[in-house]
Amino acid sequence: MADKAADYLTENTGYRSEIGYTNIRWFNSVTIDDLTVYDQHNEKMIDVREVVISFKLKELIGGKDILINEAWLNKASVNLRNEGESGLNIDNWVAKITDLTSSSNPDTTNLSVFSIDKVTLLNSEFSLSDSRKDSIADGFDYNHFTLKNLRTDIRNLESVGGDFEINVQFLTAEDQASGLKIDKLETIFQTSQKKMAFINLDLLMGKSHIKDSIVFNFEDPSAMSEFVTEVDINANFENSVLHSDELSFVVPEFKQYDQEIEISGRFQGKVNSFYSDDFVISFGEYSKLNGRLDIEGLPNINETIFDIDLDDSFLKATDLRQFINDRTFKISNKLGLVKLNGQYDGLINDFVADGEFRTALGYVKPNVQITLPESKLASYSGRLELQDFNVGILTEDSVFQKVNLNGSVEGEGFTLEQANFKLDAKVSKIGILGYEYVDITTNGTFAQSFFSGEIAVDDPNLIFKATGSVDLRNNKRLFKINGRLSRADLTAINLTEDELFVASDFNLDFEGVKLDSLLGNFHLTDTYLKYRSEDILVDSVFFSSQRSARNRSVRFNSDYFNINMDGQFEFSTLITELKNINGQYKLVFSSRSNEIPEYLKTNGRSPQAFDITYSAQLPNINPIIQLFDTAIYVGKNASLNGRFNNSNTEDFQLNAKIDSLIYSNISFLNNEIDVNASSLRDPDKVMALGYLYSQKQIYANTSETDALTLETVWDGKRIELRQNIEQTSSGNYAEIGAGIDFFENRTELRFQESNIIALDQTWNITEDNVVVFGKNNISIENLDIYNDTQSITLDGNISVSKDSTESMKIAFENVEVENLNTLTLKSYSGKVNGAINIQNLLYNPLIFGDISINEFKIDEFLVGDISGALLWNDFNRKFDINMIVDRLGKKIIQLEGDFYPTRTTNQLDLDLILNEANLNIGEPYIEDYFTKIGGTISGKLTVGGTVSDPLIRGNGTIKNGGIKINYLNTQYMFGGGVKFDKNLISLSELDFLDINGNPAQFGGEVKHNSFRDFTLDLYGNLDKFQVLNTTIDNGDLYYGNAYASGTVNLRGAASNLTINADVTTSPNTQIYIPISEGVDDTSVDYINFINLTDTTQTYNSSGDEVDKMKIEGLKLDLNINVTPDAYTEIIIDPKTGDIIRGRGNGQLRLQIDTQGDFQMTGGLNITEGAYNFSLYNIITKEFDIEQPSRITWSGDPYTGIMDINASYSQNTSLAPILKQTGFDDENSNVANRRYPTKVLLRLNGPLLSPEIDFDIDFSEVNAQDFELQTALNAFKNRLASDEQELTRQVVNVIVLNNFSDSNTLNIGGQTASQNVSQLLSNQLSQLVAQLDENLEIDFDLASLDQNAYNTFQLRLSYTFLNGRLRVTREGGLTNQVDADSYATDINSIAGDWTAEYLLTSDGRYKVKVYSRSNYNLVTAVSGGTTQTSGASITQSSSFNSLREFFTGVDRKRKKRREENTAKKEEENNSGNGSN
Repeated sequence: MADKAADYLTENTGYRSEIGYTNIRWFNSVTIDDLTVYDQHNEKMIDVREVVISFKLKELIGGKDILINEAWLNKASVNLRNEGESGLNIDNWVAKITDLTSSSNPDTTNLSVFSIDKVTLLNSEFSLSDSRKDSIADGFDYNHFTLKNLRTDIRNLESVGGDFEINVQFLTAEDQASGLKIDKLETIFQTSQKKMAFINLDLLMGKSHIKDSIVFNFEDPSAMSEFVTEVDINANFENSVLHSDELSFVVPEFKQYDQEIEISGRFQGKVNSFYSDDFVISFGEYSKLNGRLDIEGLPNINETIFDIDLDDSFLKATDLRQFINDRTFKISNKLGLVKLNGQYDGLINDFVADGEFRTALGYVKPNVQITLPESKLASYSGRLELQDFNVGILTEDSVFQKVNLNGSVEGEGFTLEQANFKLDAKVSKIGILGYEYVDITTNGTFAQSFFSGEIAVDDPNLIFKATGSVDLRNNKRLFKINGRLSRADLTAINLTEDELFVASDFNLDFEGVKLDSLLGNFHLTDTYLKYRSEDILVDSVFFSSQRSARNRSVRFNSDYFNINMDGQFEFSTLITELKNINGQYKLVFSSRSNEIPEYLKTNGRSPQAFDITYSAQLPNINPIIQLFDTAIYVGKNASLNGRFNNSNTEDFQLNAKIDSLIYSNISFLNNEIDVNASSLRDPDKVMALGYLYSQKQIYANTSETDALTLETVWDGKRIELRQNIEQTSSGNYAEIGAGIDFFENRTELRFQESNIIALDQTWNITEDNVVVFGKNNISIENLDIYNDTQSITLDGNISVSKDSTESMKIAFENVEVENLNTLTLKSYSGKVNGAINIQNLLYNPLIFGDISINEFKIDEFLVGDISGALLWNDFNRKFDINMIVDRLGKKIIQLEGDFYPTRTTNQLDLDLILNEANLNIGEPYIEDYFTKIGGTISGKLTVGGTVSDPLIRGNGTIKNGGIKINYLNTQYMFGGGVKFDKNLISLSELDFLDINGNPAQFGGEVKHNSFRDFTLDLYGNLDKFQVLNTTIDNGDLYYGNAYASGTVNLRGAASNLTINADVTTSPNTQIYIPISEGVDDTSVDYINFINLTDTTQTYNSSGDEVDKMKIEGLKLDLNINVTPDAYTEIIIDPKTGDIIRGRGNGQLRLQIDTQGDFQMTGGLNITEGAYNFSLYNIITKEFDIEQPSRITWSGDPYTGIMDINASYSQNTSLAPILKQTGFDDENSNVANRRYPTKVLLRLNGPLLSPEIDFDIDFSEVNAQDFELQTALNAFKNRLASDEQELTRQVVNVIVLNNFSDSNTLNIGGQTASQNVSQLLSNQLSQLVAQLDENLEIDFDLASLDQNAYNTFQLRLSYTFLNGRLRVTREGGLTNQVDADSYATDINSIAGDWTAEYLLTSDGRYKVKVYSRSNYNLVTAVSGGTTQTSGASITQSSSFNSLREFFTGVDRKRKKRREENTAKKEEENNSGNGSN
């Protein structure tokens, strides 16, 4: 039966089949052993050792369906072979079996069914081999593999027509060759002519777990052979996991990783065109990719188009750590958790990346096209945006912080070595050194070690623009950069701690990045430098470094210095050598000479030879020095030169000449320094000579000394010093000698025989004194400076180690305080006795002892007897302090308590008692600001805290206080309470009274930082209080006597104080504002104060002399409500008496800044007042100011704008007007009467140069007469059309009180004059000057006054011979002795005359003949005058400086000497020839 079945299968399928054994049991089961089916190549295709099939016979007989209950297979083997075009070897066999089992009934709607309810497969294997393809050596060979130990449990196997489905309940298998193992497979597998599907897939392979479904759709099964293009894939993964261990079977490179990837989403399409609208790929702890993809073109990866969109995805470098190298990880890990949204569109080697990345460092948005050619560098172009991106953290450079950038980039190469790109970008902000720059643009090319382009910065604190290139390629070091640094606030941008501001144009052309290789030029122009409050403008700074084969030349030039260095040297060698010399001589002077040999072993003389000659000419170095240290001043044209070389021995020469040198408050004049040193690096052979000379020394403008000389000789182990100085004014003199000896472990200083004279007393120094500088201390023995009655003795040790108990004692015996008077402006007196001890002097000094000053006086003011004791209590580690000031038997100040120096807190525990202590003790030290200080203060205070941060608490009371504020010249009486607290002084309602008894109340706080950096916050309420009491002699921009009501505030630091006031003027206020520029104040000796109750009464007040206050750093802001209570004069020209005066109302703001600049804003409406027109006090007319009239200021007080209307009224005869119109009846009443006439004046424009308009007003003339009315109308019309005529008539009315007849003289148009007086004077001069162009007539009214009219001066000049001859007459017209006498001196009429003739046309040589009157008492008594006559010849030369003048003189002298010498030589030669 088995044979028949095998033959049946062989014959009907064409495949040889063998069955070893069959057994049918009870017609419901069959057992088959050794079933074998061979393929067409006679290879075993199916081989089953044992098969058991159970069935129901009735379901097999008579039906078209084959229904099997269960099939059990053991040791089954299925071997599939791909034979090429014919497909798998099993394909045709399956078709044959299908035909055998299919029904012959053509009814396709009722197909036969083949099913097995359950299939169990044990100990089986499955193999596949594709003969067309090679084996894969590494990993899973999916072309040739065998799955062994195949076990499966299948349910519901069903085949209906071409459809086949099984439910795999369980399946395991193993590929022993690769180790691939299927731990579990569960799925519903379906296959048909149209699809193959794995439904409810659950595949577990090692660490990978794939779930859900995969469906392959096709037109027919043959499409599987064209899987890429013909099979549609619909895969849905739900929380599936792929692990690198399993992926490594397909991609062996994954073996080195341990990575799990979770996939969810639906993937659809063919392999060459598939997409996913929603996928999620997660890996690591944080990374997750969400998005969509559309991929066209696989499997040819180079021609595949990718379109990938990612939304709300996350990446973290730690999740990619296995896949990236250390450098990439280090950089990308700084980005933290990256949230990304973006699109990748294009080929794998030519694509556009457009997205946004939100990282821990900031926001990145690229939109870049990237091309990756095979044989060329990658190229890219597009845009890049960064927001708040911290490049400092990314680059690990703390210099940089966050950046905002938006720009375009185009270039090639991604590595630092290959990158070459052009960047055109706008950096809206970038943080550098903690400062955030804004508005930066760059447009240039960047490459490895190369940049070319431009960059511009428009930041509030850095405005910068530059173009050029930097080339460091191929060991080049070339820099060519030029541009403009318009503004650089280096403090604001955190480059310097101190305030430093720079601006400059620059042009740099140099090579080299190290100092020694630096060659080229640096040129700065229009450089502005400001350091703190000091600034400087430098036209040009030029630095040049050049070199030849052996020598180097350096030039550093500017307006302020010219520095030259020439010779054979390297910068680094010089710097190192100077550093080593400094270290060597530090050992010498710190008594460590024994360490020098060891030091020289590693820091010895430079083996590289150098020889440098240097010079520095300093025409004006001081502005640069003043930038950094205002305490130092170096005069102009200082010079310095010398040489430094190590050719044989190491030698150094220096010569310096400085005309003036100021350090702090000490001035040194006419200074010279010479230093010559050899063998500098040989401590045993060093030889140095030093010389310093200063002709004069000035100490804080208080005292002077002369001829300061210091000479030093250093010879090996010894230095000899000699110093001389004298004070010519006082006879003080000092000649001090000393010697310094160097030993291995100590240095000894001994003062030698000296000669000191102070205040006519001779002082001596003990002969056996010695100061020993050791390693651990400085000891002073027997150093006593003394005279007959006074002595100062120093004895003891100064420790160089911290917290030592060694001490130095200074004892004073009858030392006169007045010894200090030659060094200060103050006058001190008193005697000092006692002694003090000093410990820890070089660190935190402890000073204790007993000192007393008897009858201590400051500027003859008796302070009192001062005695103090500072005693050390070793048991309690504290000082006991007791200090008393006793004045006239009264203890006005007592300070006692404890001081604990070793404590870090609560060092002080003191009680301070003030018992009517005099306030004026402090006046000498604040007299620049306040004087006449009086009154006393009493109170009890406690002093706690530390020495550096004292805490004073308590209350004080001021009685009978008095003070004068110098700047205001006002004096006040005051009293009230003062409260002291931590860093605070409170003033509680101090009551002030001015000299008239008017009150004011002041209060507020004075804050400080441990009695440093005082800051005021004071307020005051004024009630008709005097706030100004100055005169014109004080030189202020305004002066007078002012009273005000309102408030005043003082705020700010003492060095930058702001005073704000909001006040209203009160009665008795008189303010004077002189606005004329260049006024000669010497002509005004006093001020006329007008009594407000009686304007006809005047008195003179010269006022007290005002001690001017230094207002640098003081800022005033006065808001003044002006009322008619205040009288104001605006003095336009005090010399002529032109004044606007009156009363008014308005709001004025007066401001003075910290530099003393005065600003004035607001307006003043004049309600009543007058304009004083005074022609040199000869003719005085007062114009009444009419309303509306106003003066407005908007800044500079000199540029105030006037809009003033004024009038001058008087009764004037109209006869000349009638005559001009033909009505010339001299006997008529109309002609003989005087009529009220007004001259109208309009001043409009700047105070110093207003436009001046005149008019004549006849409105008060009651003209009933026809002829008069006609004449007036004609006259008005003529004036309206003829401005010159109007001016002429105004002059006549004001000066002559009459109108003038019409004439033909042209007296000129209206001139731009500063005031009306000058206008009228100019008109008179023009009037007479038109008679003859060669005639000049000047009326000198300057010396006229109301009491001495006979000082009138008349000057006439006439020019002949085309200007070569000029005859001048000048002087008065009356006798100079007695103006009332009718006797006339003929000489007085002739006056002084001069005749001057130009010998040369340029006027360089001229001759003058003159006759002038001499006035003296003798001629005055006789009533006559004497005449002096004479003649002179003069020569004139022009020069711009005295130096130019004397240079010309010297040149002429030299030429004259040379000519004389040549002449003598010629005479001598001719004489020798004759002999």
